[in-house]
Amino acid sequence: MSSHKHQFPHSTSISECEFHPDKKELHITFASGGKHCFHDVDHETFEGFKVAKSPGQYFHLNIKKIFKSIKLD
Repeated sequence: MSSHKHQFPHSTSISECEFHPDKKELHITFASGGKHCFHDVDHETFEGFKVAKSPGQYFHLNIKKIFKSIKLD
């Protein structure tokens, strides 16, 4: 299954994300340039993230402290 990419042109903290449903991984690229991979993310969380009025707030409330992550190069 292919990945799903989404950009956040109006967000000041997050520039884009890419969801890999087969691996349940969500890769987030922050406006600062940092990249993280979040593990065991469900499709509903990704969909909510895409349509959130504030991607940064959604990230802090629904992703950051819930899913384990690693920093990517």
